[in-house]
Amino acid sequence: MEEERRTLRLSDAFETDTGAGEYEWTATMININSGKNESIMDICHVLYEYAVFVAKIKRYRDSMELKEAIDLTVRECIEENILRDFLEQHRREVCDMCLTEFDEKKYEDVLREEGREEGREEGRSEERKTLLEIVQKLKEGKTPEQLVEDGMEKESVDSAIMLRNLL
Repeated sequence: MEEERRTLRLSDAFETDTGAGEYEWTATMININSGKNESIMDICHVLYEYAVFVAKIKRYRDSMELKEAIDLTVRECIEENILRDFLEQHRREVCDMCLTEFDEKKYEDVLREEGREEGREEGRSEERKTLLEIVQKLKEGKTPEQLVEDGMEKESVDSAIMLRNLL
């Protein structure tokens, strides 16, 4: 997130518009990445330290495995008195949490793969509809050549013919 603040709308989480007159729930998301919202960071030093901690992990994970980046960050932060007391008391929990919750790249990869799978499923569904439509038109007497002239893809027509022969 590049901007300092972003308004999130609950309705954005849904695919269809529910129409006017509905309640709209919003939340203001405040960017706490290093270098953002400095006035808040000045007031809350712990939040500033947390932002430094996260920035270090992000920087190190570009050149090393996430686990190594987290371990190095925790060691450095303790040495630099950044979240020292908390990290000394909860080092293991922090490392475990970062390994399971922090991996944005893995999270983004999973989201992308889910999107691809959704797209592939939609494509298969559309292809099934197209094949059934072609089979129906062939039953009605249209020739494969006529279907191609009408804009159907030749490969789809050929597949539909094979499907019809199997049925």
